[in-house]
Amino acid sequence: MNRFLDNAVHGVARDAQDGARKLLVTTLLALSGWLIGAAGFGLLAAWAFLMLSQSVGPSTAALLLGLGLMALAAALLAYVHKRMSHPAEPKGGKTPEPAPETNPPDAASLFAFTAAYVLGRALSGDKRD
Repeated sequence: MNRFLDNAVHGVARDAQDGARKLLVTTLLALSGWLIGAAGFGLLAAWAFLMLSQSVGPSTAALLLGLGLMALAAALLAYVHKRMSHPAEPKGGKTPEPAPETNPPDAASLFAFTAAYVLGRALSGDKRD
């Protein structure tokens, strides 16, 4: 019996370790992707600043680039807020309507139902309990 429990516990621990390893690898890959994307976005912003500064001057280029990035951030935040404020509908289509509220049964109804249930089981000979 101890060997069975030992094997079961080690199996669960092994599965948990494999799951944690997969989660860690996935998280690190996602983080690496975000960091590489952020570096690319930063270089793109630097390139845009250099190109704009040649044509309109450095202060105006910084102002235009800052306003553009602020507009992008505002659009992204509005999009996230919209998605978070409206819960997603289930894939089946319409959401089910909630059940109408009912009053709890009174004591006489409960007594009659219980008596009928017990009498029915007694008459049928069903003694499984």
